[in-house]
Amino acid sequence: MTGTATVSYTRLAHVIQRMPSYDCYGSTLRAAAEERAWRLALGRQLKECGDRLLRVVEMQPEIITDEQHDTIDGLVDDISAIFQRLNRQGQVSLGLGDADTVVELEEHDLRLILLIEEAHALVSALARDTRSSSWFGREAPRLSRDLDAIGTVTEARNFLLGLGRDTAPAGTRPKGDEA
Repeated sequence: MTGTATVSYTRLAHVIQRMPSYDCYGSTLRAAAEERAWRLALGRQLKECGDRLLRVVEMQPEIITDEQHDTIDGLVDDISAIFQRLNRQGQVSLGLGDADTVVELEEHDLRLILLIEEAHALVSALARDTRSSSWFGREAPRLSRDLDAIGTVTEARNFLLGLGRDTAPAGTRPKGDEA
């Protein structure tokens, strides 16, 4: 990761405080409340990344080429796709005593925090980069990979929680299913 932390301590603490406590997932209502709080905290951080990307286009239109604008649009679309996964509807189903699944979910949660922190750092680098073309060559591909990873991890969490998988047209797989 380049630069300094871009998610303030207060915001990061807010996200960490919203991490689910899987020991209460035996109760459908408590599981739904924990998931809602966690997904909302993640969504807020992603929304901030998207807003920052759009502000760069609005505040510096003279230095952003059409191709770079398309790149930003694609990154914002990736964030929107993650929102769809974060908003997956259904009843969370996690069996009590399923320790292996809980460990896997906790690993996914920590990975999401790290990926979102890096996404913030990359987006902040664009806002500070007066030579934006260098950001688009180096950092935009990294941000795209991070957003893909966030989507994949979010989908893996959905699957572990019994919320199903993305539907894909016949003959294709959801992003991240290379098996």
